[in-house]
Amino acid sequence: MDGRPTIDLHKNLQATQQQLQQAPPAGTADLAVFVQNLLQQMTDRFTTMSTNILGRIDELGARIDDLEKQIEDMVQGSGEDEDVGRKDTALQ
Repeated sequence: MDGRPTIDLHKNLQATQQQLQQAPPAGTADLAVFVQNLLQQMTDRFTTMSTNILGRIDELGARIDDLEKQIEDMVQGSGEDEDVGRKDTALQ
């Protein structure tokens, strides 16, 4: 597509659910490690999604800027055409 990584939220949710359905950790230390790993995975996913969203916002902003410039050029070009038409009429 456009070279950016895609995020399959459904797949990520299924992976998280599978982790939770596995045998629960035996002790408090194991539980702490499990929760820490799960939080790290969620943080990583959030960071990836945020980066993708911000990248797309920046891309859309650049496209809007280009469109505004093109419209401005067209408006200026049409104004020049009207000025040339008036000068031609005045010379006749």
